Amino acid sequence: MPGIPLPPEPIITRWGTWLNAPLFYANDFEVFKNAIESLTDDATSVEKLKQLVQNNACGLA
Repeated sequence: MPGIPLPPEPIITRWGTWLNAPLFYANDFEVFKNAIESLTDDATSVEKLKQLVQNNACGLA
């Protein structure tokens, strides 16, 4: 995902960081979705992730 910074890392003792991480993915969901869909690995975890972003099961888009 060129041009987009790395996602924020949640820190256990700071609640604000736990809110920043999902906001990062919500704001850039389409870019994140395109990156996931471009994965060529056929692992079960990758397939499940592709299904989640394809169905918008996260409720972000």
